[in-house]
Amino acid sequence: MYFGRFVSVVLGSESCRADIDCSTYVNNSVCTGNTCDCAIGYYRDAGSTRCSKLEVGKGSCTDDTSCAASIPYSFCDGGLCKCVDGYYKFNGSTCDKRDVGSYCEQDNVCSENINNTYCERNERKCQCLPGYSPSEDDASCRETVVGERCQDDADCTVSIAHAVCVSGKCQCLPGYTVSADKRVCTARLIGDACNTDDDCSAVMSHSVCSSGTCSCSAGYLPSATNTSCNKIPIPELTCTKDSDCNAIEEGSICGQNGHCICDVPNGFYSTPDGLYCKPYKNGEAECVVNTTCTAHDSQARCIDGICDCRVGYYPKSPDMKCELSQTGVIPCSSNSYCAKYMSGTACTGGLCECACGHYETNSGFECTKITLGESCSVLPTVDNKPVDCGCAIVNATCQNGDCMCLPGHTPSGNYTCNPRKCHTILLVETNYLTINN
Repeated sequence: MYFGRFVSVVLGSESCRADIDCSTYVNNSVCTGNTCDCAIGYYRDAGSTRCSKLEVGKGSCTDDTSCAASIPYSFCDGGLCKCVDGYYKFNGSTCDKRDVGSYCEQDNVCSENINNTYCERNERKCQCLPGYSPSEDDASCRETVVGERCQDDADCTVSIAHAVCVSGKCQCLPGYTVSADKRVCTARLIGDACNTDDDCSAVMSHSVCSSGTCSCSAGYLPSATNTSCNKIPIPELTCTKDSDCNAIEEGSICGQNGHCICDVPNGFYSTPDGLYCKPYKNGEAECVVNTTCTAHDSQARCIDGICDCRVGYYPKSPDMKCELSQTGVIPCSSNSYCAKYMSGTACTGGLCECACGHYETNSGFECTKITLGESCSVLPTVDNKPVDCGCAIVNATCQNGDCMCLPGHTPSGNYTCNPRKCHTILLVETNYLTINN
């Protein structure tokens, strides 16, 4: 039988002598065993009258060769072409390698082919899990180490403490060095190698990079563990001139014994720990003993660990030097502030004035508490009204111009009115019986 005379060929049933006897009538067909059939990579379609190209999951295959010829990285399974492990169906006609960044619709599509991956739902791409980074060829996700690729800091810090993403690579923070296995960023120590001051000072205050090694700045010594630089107490610093001290601690000078001291004459004091020289100001300077304060202000005292003016004096702005207290000149915001610097005062209209029950004496430099029997109508007060005796003495009032106890009370000393005690007299009537004998 000669095929040239047939209009159509039924694949698998028509005999042939050469491929052209088949392909003339059915594209992509060949003569195999004297019978027309589809070429490798194609399958019988349309009632065995057409050869269609095999696709992933479509068509009929009999062996792996037929699939691989049409679709690289595929094999025949159950009569259908499927992608081998590590590859995925793309557009139905190809098996593309499954790697980081490839298309996905669910997590297992990624994780079953690439360890430590998941399907990022928004972009529908396989991505490495937190703490893992893609390899250079995107074929795997490996534990993130210093030098691995990253998109943001979180890609690094989830597995490496003190690491950040810099220019797309995980790097240790300034002041930290990477371990030999690149899995740990360790803080530099005094004595470690460095290139810039920031390599040291980023983790150790008062340290510098000197001759390629982290060292403590002048005036500081390394701790026992070399993890920090501790300030040397000022009296322990030796010197030959003032600049030796002031270069290390502003406000210090060279003392007569060849050791640094704080420059008291020019307004500096030593903090209680002896580490710093600070400008002296009442209300701010720290102290343990009065001499820290009196060295700068004769009317200052060490009160609760802070230099402040003693009672009878107040810190006057702007230098906060202690000035003699006087009514009507001390700015205030509370009664307690006034009482702190001047006895018998209260805050009235933003200024310290004599408190209720007190009156001005000594030209307003003192506030005296009124006493029983004292005139209350002529004593000077801030509002020029009689002194209110009741504010100063319980159960007292101003009567006929004098401070007197209220009715029913009797005075006891100058500042006390006690309730009067009542005495009850019991009269007993006695009847006498006279017996006449």
